[in-house]
Amino acid sequence: MLRLWPPPVPIRPRSDEELAEMYAYPERLDRPYLRMNFGQRGRAASADGCPRALSSAPDRRVFGLLRRLAG
Repeated sequence: MLRLWPPPVPIRPRSDEELAEMYAYPERLDRPYLRMNFGQRGRAASADGCPRALSSAPDRRVFGLLRRLAG
């Protein structure tokens, strides 16, 4: 994950609880808040010509977390 604001945190594996905290809505919202996550979906050919998915297990993990947090 590339976090643009607040400034980036060190890159390392994160627990589900840490990710939920990073993506959580701020406390005491007094104006609209936008949370975004960009990803790529589809297939691409690898160097050997075999199709490969563009998303990865970590991408799907974060997407699932965002869906749970939005609900």
